[in-house]
Amino acid sequence: MRTKQYFNRPCKRCDETFTPTSKENWICEKCNKRNKRTKDKTKLKVKYFAKKEQLNKLRDNATLENYKILSEAQKLGKQIWNSHFTLTKLAEDMDIPYTTVHRCMALSRASKSEWKLVKDKKLSVFKLAMICSLKNKAYQDEIVKMVVNDKLSTYQIKTLTINQIEDVNVERHRLAIEKGYSRERAAYYSFNNWINRGKLFLIMDIDKLPKDKVPVIKEELGKLGKKIKSYLGKQ
Repeated sequence: MRTKQYFNRPCKRCDETFTPTSKENWICEKCNKRNKRTKDKTKLKVKYFAKKEQLNKLRDNATLENYKILSEAQKLGKQIWNSHFTLTKLAEDMDIPYTTVHRCMALSRASKSEWKLVKDKKLSVFKLAMICSLKNKAYQDEIVKMVVNDKLSTYQIKTLTINQIEDVNVERHRLAIEKGYSRERAAYYSFNNWINRGKLFLIMDIDKLPKDKVPVIKEELGKLGKKIKSYLGKQ
């Protein structure tokens, strides 16, 4: 038989009063059901993202196997057709999309240190192939570091536009903004730092800039001014 102390107790989760079945059960039936649904969803999410891991392994294995086979085929093709042999012909002869051939064969540009990252499971073969297949080869090491440190997705790698070393930090900042700052105050400080840096550059005497670049700077500042005006007009 329940004692009076068990009656009309507030639920620990929703504060609604109810009659618990025991001293230890201070959560109402409604919250218990909600907890069960949450736990069930959590288990489903674990299974769901486990499928992603399976697909990643399949994709990595396929990329590596394709690279090995295509490399051998390329060597044979060069012996037969010499300089006339191209990746386009290799793709046509092997009946594989050119994008797949280009991405897989780009692995030939990977360095020993980059292969070590793959071996240590810090970087997937597929992502390495994507990085190596980017148009700009000069900053491959920097891009690899960014992908590993910031844990970029394959989609984010595709969006990278790096034509000079300064673009690495620009792209990192762009991706951070797209992802969103974890705290509003962090967003404020970053925004304010950008404004302060801009003010310092505006103090610079224009004669200090290359004469042929002054029109470019003026044009870009004009575009920036319009964007700032538009931003200030937002609520």
